[in-house]
Amino acid sequence: MKTKNINLLEKVSRKPRNDSPKHRENRRVLGPSIKDRPEKVESREHLGHWEIDTLIGSKTKDDPVLLTLVERKTRFEIMLKINQKSKEFVNKAMQQLYERIGNQAADLFKTITSDNGSEFAGIYEMLTGITDVYFARPYASYERGIKEKTNTN
Repeated sequence: MKTKNINLLEKVSRKPRNDSPKHRENRRVLGPSIKDRPEKVESREHLGHWEIDTLIGSKTKDDPVLLTLVERKTRFEIMLKINQKSKEFVNKAMQQLYERIGNQAADLFKTITSDNGSEFAGIYEMLTGITDVYFARPYASYERGIKEKTNTN
């Protein structure tokens, strides 16, 4: 039987497997990585290091959500209701929070650690010079353990 690869339909249509690791060029970088965060933040001995996240009740886009901040040492929590899970509403809520606190905001919020959600895309630019903002790696919720534990309780 004289058969060539061109005669075998499935064999010709298959592409060779590429086992090389893919380098993701379009990775979203919102700000400094959690790896750049000072060691004193990990020890939980100092006040003023916060983790931020959003809590979604319903699955629809236009429903209100909760913006939560948890202090790492004391586990004190601030919850703010915002109209949508979007960059604009998170920025507006953070701006109002900083205005309420006043001049002591820089002392109260030394660092804020966030995930890479699109709702936190503008928080780094907004708080530059006031508070250090760090971002956890994608799909690494264990890097912000206090926040994840607080949200489940």
